[in-house]
Amino acid sequence: MYGLTPVPGVRIPPSPPLSLRARLQDILSLYLDLGCVPKPATRLAQDKVKSKLWITKTGNQLGGNPFARGALYDLLQNRLYVGEIRHRDQWYAGEHQGIVKTELWDKVQALLGGNRNKHRQHIRERSSSLLTGLLTDANGNRYTPSFTLKKNRRYRYYVSQLAIKNPYREFVGPIRLPAREIENRVIERLISFLRSDAEVFDQFGGVTDSPSGSQRLKALRQHPFELGRATPSVWGS
Repeated sequence: MYGLTPVPGVRIPPSPPLSLRARLQDILSLYLDLGCVPKPATRLAQDKVKSKLWITKTGNQLGGNPFARGALYDLLQNRLYVGEIRHRDQWYAGEHQGIVKTELWDKVQALLGGNRNKHRQHIRERSSSLLTGLLTDANGNRYTPSFTLKKNRRYRYYVSQLAIKNPYREFVGPIRLPAREIENRVIERLISFLRSDAEVFDQFGGVTDSPSGSQRLKALRQHPFELGRATPSVWGS
């Protein structure tokens, strides 16, 4: 499609076909309507929309493929569409005219930026919860990190995924657990475990027979918070 990142020896056509302009406007508008990249990528695939097919001077074929998420991200951020051209990591005013309206472009960039911020926030929230992916009920149903805000104070919880998926169902047992309280109990138990030679030996068996295993186990006892991430590598499973 028009707007591929320029490469040496390839000149950007100064005026793309009107149909191409319209297709690009439709894709950007579709992203605004659906709100995230995966949904328009799926829609475009269903409609059999593909990137423009290019044939190089040497006869190699470029493009002509369905829009994967990565390609769609690149398209939505390609400043060639607003009359700029890239040199290394910088964008400059180009000789060609933009083919996307500034208002539409700005809305798309604002939505992309907002979605990136939400994604980073989600990662921070999950990384701040020590038991993410580890906490389950008696039936193996997982608890997922969540939080509430009260008077500008953040309270973290672990909430049953089963309850989230079935909000109108009655449950026996806890649906929401206070994160700090349960994490503190787990940390206290880990510290107690790592300070007990007998418990460590019973759990890890012959791991201490190998120099690497012994060294790793020693490091874990000095830094117990690493245990959850490092245990599989200690016993080699």
